[in-house]
Order: sequence, then structure tokens, then C-alpha cells
Amino acid sequence: INEKNTNFKGLERFGDNLFYIYEDYSKQSKITTLHAIRIDEETLAAKDRIVLGAFESDSKTDQATTDYKLSLDSTKVLFFVEGPERKKENKKFFINVMDINLNSIWKRDIELPIGYRFVSIYDQDLTNDGTVIVAIKHYDKEVTREVIRDEGQKTPSYVYKLYVYQKDEQKPREILF
Repeated sequence: INEKNTNFKGLERFGDNLFYIYEDYSKQSKITTLHAIRIDEETLAAKDRIVLGAFESDSKTDQATTDYKLSLDSTKVLFFVEGPERKKENKKFFINVMDINLNSIWKRDIELPIGYRFVSIYDQDLTNDGTVIVAIKHYDKEVTREVIRDEGQKTPSYVYKLYVYQKDEQKPREILF
């Protein structure tokens, strides 16, 4: 592991497996790669290295950001990657739902129909059946201020939305609140 361009993400137990999870950035290819190394608990030796995904990054300071969560019943893992900040493009992210051995169940590249500067991803979660829920704040008035004046009244310039992604459905379900 090249420590210069590597970020430790966590030492995690998924089922009976212990994984060292890290990401590294390649300056030459401008790619951030997320890895997991399975650790043998008796010998503490690395068993195998799994590439969880490779993602475009613009620079070392503007990389794709990775996160992961375990389902409530601990049978599935969500790996969520938010693309780098590109102000003139739509918001992009990547979903990979895996079993506890880190075998992919389903994955998808997502591009929201919303410009990058007009959306903030607040959280994401994984249900026991592998459904992914992404919570966002959408500045639907296309300004990044929290409040605007509408007919003399201060009103929020945003709405909160949930996007629900499922394995067999290409389009997400959108829930406004």
C-alpha cells in the first residue's frame, strides 16, 4: 500500500469477515480506487484484496468521496461514492450493494437531473432487502441561498427529497417532503 496517496476508511467486520478498507488516488490517471483487504484473524495476514470500485477524480484535493453502511440485519453492505465537484455538470454518484463477503448484488451509476451546485446529499441508507435510499436537499429555485423572497415573503429556496433505488428498477422513486 502506497501511504502517500492512501486514505484509511475503516477496519470493519461484515459477518465473520474482517476487512481493512482504504482508498487510494492515482495522480497519473486521476482515479480514486476503493479497496478492501480481507484479514485472517488467526494469523493477521492479508487473505485477498478486493477492488470495490474505481472513480474519476479531478485532483487529490477534489476526489470522489466514498462511504459505506451495513444493513440493519447485517447481511448487506452499501458502498456509496459521490463524484467530485464539477459545477457545470449534474450531480453524479455510484451505488454498490454487496453481500457480507463483498460480492456485488447490484450496482449502478447515477446522474441526477440536477446541477451539482443545486443539490446536497445528506445521507444514504440500505434496507434489509437491498433497497437504497438517498436523502437530498434540492435548491429547486436554482439559487444556493437558504431563503429567497417570493411576493414579499421569505420562503425556503429548497425542498427535501428521498430517492429510492432498487435492484430491478432503472428509475428511482422520488418522494418529496
